[in-house]
Amino acid sequence: MTRIGRASLPGGEVPDEARAVPQKAAQHAEVTSPVVRVGLRGGGGPTSTVSPLGVGPCAREELAQREAALLSRSVRAAASFPEETRTGVTEALKTSAQRVLGALDAGRIDEAEASESLEMLREMLEALDDLRAGRAEVVEVRENQQNVRLWHLRAPDGDEFTVTTRLRLDEFGEARVGMRHTVDDGVKLTKSDQLSMRVDLERYGRPSVDVQFGSAGLDKRIHGLYKNEDGSVFRTERGKKLADHHFRDHLPASLAKPDHFEAMVTAFRDGIMAPFEARLKETRS
Repeated sequence: MTRIGRASLPGGEVPDEARAVPQKAAQHAEVTSPVVRVGLRGGGGPTSTVSPLGVGPCAREELAQREAALLSRSVRAAASFPEETRTGVTEALKTSAQRVLGALDAGRIDEAEASESLEMLREMLEALDDLRAGRAEVVEVRENQQNVRLWHLRAPDGDEFTVTTRLRLDEFGEARVGMRHTVDDGVKLTKSDQLSMRVDLERYGRPSVDVQFGSAGLDKRIHGLYKNEDGSVFRTERGKKLADHHFRDHLPASLAKPDHFEAMVTAFRDGIMAPFEARLKETRS
């Protein structure tokens, strides 16, 4: 059933561990896939030949072919984001795909993890294509005092994803345009099987594209650890190490200005997302 409502906080959003402010998230009951995950390290227990995303371990040659397909689709998928961010989004997607095989070759992940990680990226590119082409339908919209808006969308194949926008830095997080894959073929995914990506304005004033693979452990082993300028490993105030999943080199310097970044987010709301909301209103009338 299509719903539209208001909430004090947007659901489905995972905060960056480096943020100094407290984070809150709505609690939702989850129905997860009955399929046991394939050999992802740290999970323990039995394994299966098929992951919750429907893929299993495969040979290096096949993984390379899948990587190449993702690289060829990145430019088209990035067209869902505002024009001034598209080069940055494209390069972040491409580099993330390449890092999967790099982590496999370095022995940090195994074939099952590499296969599932590439599938996470493929699902995200598919969601971006559905968003750009207007093929998805809005299931729910949430809003927080005009600063934060979240759309829960469902694609024709049963996949679901959330799109989140935050105009300005607030107590809950950074200004951003973000996406997260939450349901695959009608089956709710656990956080460890979800890929998220976002364009955000970091609280320290730098715009970046973030691509996060599932669990923090997997994400760190694919992207490596975030480091200080002197090459030492960065640690938060609580001593945590962070994945180096921030891509900053291909975004315009103008996005570092909060007013400019807010205008970019507003243009995304009014351009890409407005037609989805218009269709939702039609179904409710």
